[in-house]
Amino acid sequence: MNGEPLTPSQGADDLTRAASVAARLQAQTRWLAAFLALIGVAFGTLTILLGLVGSTPARVAVITASFLLLIGGLVVWYFRQRVFPRDLPRRYVPFMMATCSLYGAALAVGLPRFAQRPEYWLPAGVVVALPLLVGAWRGRRV
Repeated sequence: MNGEPLTPSQGADDLTRAASVAARLQAQTRWLAAFLALIGVAFGTLTILLGLVGSTPARVAVITASFLLLIGGLVVWYFRQRVFPRDLPRRYVPFMMATCSLYGAALAVGLPRFAQRPEYWLPAGVVVALPLLVGAWRGRRV
């Protein structure tokens, strides 16, 4: 700025540019919805697989290692993003906490009582994934 007052056309141009930048930034934060959906599906699938496979250590190790590789890839993707919503923790941490709590509860209840019974594990996997899928859906609407 050179100290001169803005003309109405300069002000209008500046407002148009600001709106354009805001729209681009908002579009660049939409990756987070896909991230949450993928993690939700991963948690739901892990819940189902751990409940349905026999409790042989090799099977559990392969499933858990696969899950950790998937999560590791998603975390690398997360940190390569250039734009993050400023209210990220407030908006998305509750969904992650809910999924982790439901995952722990599903395993704590299901492993001792319902091992290898799909009538428990299929709905449990859906319930575990649901909070993150809701977070992804809400994130797409923003």
